[in-house]
Amino acid sequence: MKRVLLVASDPNFFEGRDQAFNRRGVQAFPALDIVEGAEILVRVPMDLVIVDARKLDVVQLHDDVKAVTDTVQVPFILVVPAESEDPLRVAFSDLASVFLVAYPVSTKYLLELSNRLVSIANRKYVRVLVQMRVPGEKSTTVFAFSRNISESGMLIETEAQLRQGDLVGMNFMLPGVGGGTPIEARGEIVRTQDGETSTTVRLYGLHFTDIGAADREVIASYTR
Repeated sequence: MKRVLLVASDPNFFEGRDQAFNRRGVQAFPALDIVEGAEILVRVPMDLVIVDARKLDVVQLHDDVKAVTDTVQVPFILVVPAESEDPLRVAFSDLASVFLVAYPVSTKYLLELSNRLVSIANRKYVRVLVQMRVPGEKSTTVFAFSRNISESGMLIETEAQLRQGDLVGMNFMLPGVGGGTPIEARGEIVRTQDGETSTTVRLYGLHFTDIGAADREVIASYTR
């Protein structure tokens, strides 16, 4: 699981943004300033640091970030005032792992940039009940819970015994989207693994092989 450190003296700045990261399976850790963030980095390795730098002293910020990057290999995203973006790019040109973003910035853009830097998957971690039909000599209906979902497939957990290569039909509903209409799809089990805490529950990676364009768009809007 990826970890992102969110540094802001204003607690409202990352309100909602931390949840957006969490929904994509990313742990978000808060810090009030770079000093506190550096202390967290010593204890917990991070994949990315995002800093609300709109009101910070440029010289001090540069020195603090350099001190961190000299000891820990981690990329930084600095959210800076739009009117100061160009001179700040010059000030931080000696730090290759620092990326500047002009404020205001959308959560979607921050997620896209974070994805380019640390490969955050565009899938949403959500527990949804999935009803599946497994064809065979006796067609069987099984129930599973999703661990995450994307436009291409989902990770499910179930006590049912499935095999790699099994083709299944399924239906499920995503909360808050699609008007409460069940999504119908077919998929193939492409990966199996043991569950983390139980010997009876197994995890299965499922790739959608047949899903309507409208249903795919519902999933896309849900994972944005």
